[in-house]
Amino acid sequence: MKNMESVSFSEKLAIWNPYPLESGICVRFSLGDLDVWVERYDIEWHVHTEYRDKSVPMGNSDPIFRIESISKEQKPITTEWKHYLVRNAPCIYPTPAIPDRPLVVKPDRLLVILPGETAQFFIFFPLWLRFMVGPIGRKVTPKLLFEMPIFRMKSTWFGDPVSGELCYATETRLFTDFHSLPEHPLFAICPLRIRNESAIELPFDKICLHTEVLSLYGGESRIWTNASEVIFKGAEQETVVEPSKHPPSFEPKVRLLASPRQVSDIWYFKRTFSLLKIITGF
Repeated sequence: MKNMESVSFSEKLAIWNPYPLESGICVRFSLGDLDVWVERYDIEWHVHTEYRDKSVPMGNSDPIFRIESISKEQKPITTEWKHYLVRNAPCIYPTPAIPDRPLVVKPDRLLVILPGETAQFFIFFPLWLRFMVGPIGRKVTPKLLFEMPIFRMKSTWFGDPVSGELCYATETRLFTDFHSLPEHPLFAICPLRIRNESAIELPFDKICLHTEVLSLYGGESRIWTNASEVIFKGAEQETVVEPSKHPPSFEPKVRLLASPRQVSDIWYFKRTFSLLKIITGF
């Protein structure tokens, strides 16, 4: 785990600020569908996680995100509490993270990209919570306790039975204008450029977004990934995915929050798009 600076976010992203916790105090983090109860006793961290019965729709413009102290009487009575032994770690570092599998993104409308055309989109997708603890300071090396989805995520299979892969499924509005992008601390925005270099139409009804090659960056009011370019060369050819090596340029100042789960300059995928003319299991 790399050193990270405990620089405070703006009010819009304040849920991701470091949170010092005194011994004997219990707090509850509520983010999207997820509740996390945390209590510290000197060198022990007691943690319980639970999804609420009623899921928050991902399209909701204001899903839950708050931190609150609770009394001992309000703590969940369960045997599923986990106890972590960590020395010299009085501070919580809640950090956004990329999902651990690719995302099959279904846009809110079908778009057809003609041969030779290029389209610029912004994909809005839900984040994971990476829960870390460590010393208080400007540059610290926190230790990871756990990570998990902030919203319940449905599994899906993308591609054919042999060469396909297990992914998460999500639906999203397809944004084409930067100024219309939502500002929300529980979602990331991926600038996506699609080039159709084939001789056929490219129906964009689903795309497998390989988030494992993307980094996360925090801006003034939004969380970004690096830009990614997808080059479609034909139904039976590999699709080229080129993640940018640089932070997104849509905000004047951003800082790195999370490195990619898998590092590569160029990725080749047999199936990135779900084409209407190809049987892929959808």
